[in-house]
Amino acid sequence: MHDNVDARGHSSVGWTLLGFVLGATAGAGVALLMAPTSGERARARIGETARGWRESAVGTLADARDAVADLGTDAQSALVAGQESFARRRDVRGRRAESVMSRHAEAAARAQTGAHANDEAGQ
Repeated sequence: MHDNVDARGHSSVGWTLLGFVLGATAGAGVALLMAPTSGERARARIGETARGWRESAVGTLADARDAVADLGTDAQSALVAGQESFARRRDVRGRRAESVMSRHAEAAARAQTGAHANDEAGQ
């Protein structure tokens, strides 16, 4: 249950798997070259294997490209949603501030009117 972590804090599991895949690939290549078949047949098998790997890599790259595009779309959607939320909250805060200022202005006007009325009553 312990993750192996390198000096930068990244998991080393990916590097381990990459090493395994590269080792398996090299081993498969050596096995094809050392197999007791004719040179022509060995080259054909190597070619078939290489084509299969290429097709697999192309598919994987296409999947990765699609995933990145989806992430870009999701990020853009999140950005727009965040901007809209910010604008709504800013508008709400602005209306609250206007309401508070209006109440204070009304209270000040009432206080001034009351003070003016007291001044006139005192004369």
